[in-house]
Amino acid sequence: MNGGHTAMWPTRIYPLVLIALTWRLTECVAPLHTESIIKKFGQENAKPCLTPLELGVHLTKANEPQTEDDKVKMKAKRYRSLVGSLMNLACGTRPNISVAVAKLSRFLENPGEKHWDAGIKVVRYLLKPKHVGIVYDRSLGTQLKAYSDADLAGNRDVRRSVSGMMFMVCGAPVVWRSTFQKTVALSSTEAEYMALSDCVKEYI
Repeated sequence: MNGGHTAMWPTRIYPLVLIALTWRLTECVAPLHTESIIKKFGQENAKPCLTPLELGVHLTKANEPQTEDDKVKMKAKRYRSLVGSLMNLACGTRPNISVAVAKLSRFLENPGEKHWDAGIKVVRYLLKPKHVGIVYDRSLGTQLKAYSDADLAGNRDVRRSVSGMMFMVCGAPVVWRSTFQKTVALSSTEAEYMALSDCVKEYI
């Protein structure tokens, strides 16, 4: 087949769709699932956001509801459903929202208004690139490449750092993860070594 021609060979793995774009390109997308999330939370006509989380915004337990009235008010909102829907997408085709979803998932038991607003912002981030997915290009080679990184004390409640890792094949991710480290790092270097150690263990 000529590499310049487009060939649509969709294979569905709910809620994902694998499409062979050309002889060397394969795309993994979830457009229907993305649109269902947008509609489910009433954001069809909202203004799209450029980033999944605002720079400098920190979600902490201090944002949790403190009064019974506030807790009742928040129970009426589908926070667990919101985070679960986004997590499904983050684990399948959208690694670019995985850090935001990981942060939101820390407050499933007692979410506050700020946590809810942050979750809706992630949904609005999905508006502009509804059909964005992961494109694998076999011409870039099938050698597995691994990357890791860490912040310092990303969890401000317990001062634990966040480790991130990504494995790539054919120029696109096949494994990605963002998790809190089990112990408190005393420096950014220590946090990055912890992240590297976890990455190497996953690679092996």
